[in-house]
Amino acid sequence: MKSRQADRWLLLILMVATAAIRLLAVDRESLWFDEAVSYLAAELPIGEILNNTVQSSHPPLYYLLLHFWLSIVPDGDGASRLLGLAWNVLLIPTIYLLAQELFSNRRLALGAAFLVAISPFHVLFSHELRMYTQLMTLVTFGIWAYLRATRSTAAGNNYGRHWAYWLLFLLCFGGAVYTHLFAWLALGAITLYAIIHHRDRQNLWLTLAAVTT
Repeated sequence: MKSRQADRWLLLILMVATAAIRLLAVDRESLWFDEAVSYLAAELPIGEILNNTVQSSHPPLYYLLLHFWLSIVPDGDGASRLLGLAWNVLLIPTIYLLAQELFSNRRLALGAAFLVAISPFHVLFSHELRMYTQLMTLVTFGIWAYLRATRSTAAGNNYGRHWAYWLLFLLCFGGAVYTHLFAWLALGAITLYAIIHHRDRQNLWLTLAAVTT
């Protein structure tokens, strides 16, 4: 119990540090071309966003969230980028959960979260007015939910809880697919994993049903 509480405090400190690191240069550069496309798409009425008036190759969920985000924050490049920064900060506890689920090692899980916090790659993409941090967080959380769902189902207990995990998996990957088409690659990998590893038919059929929904 004490170790869990300590991990929560460490994750909170790490999230605050992650936000501070990324805030230092969030408005250092002006919007570049792809960011300008995001901004212009988000400024459109909701109906036009859904109709893809700007002819973007990406699904509309990020643009819809950015539309509402821009309506509540001050005008400016830095303020508009804070949505992506917030998604990247949420990735810290999400990575911790996934690593803990995979390896059952809290130190390794904390180490994984720390590496995300200091990663130049993640700092760079948290400064983009694009959907990539949203995609990363949704896919990571969705994979964690999937692992929890299949393991709960295989254990045959907590009937209500394992259906809650399946629902969370659906919601996360539904959001991911409507954020970026590359989310289908992650779903394809999950399907392949299920076919290879799940000998129990219930998890295999639940996986196939969820992926094709």
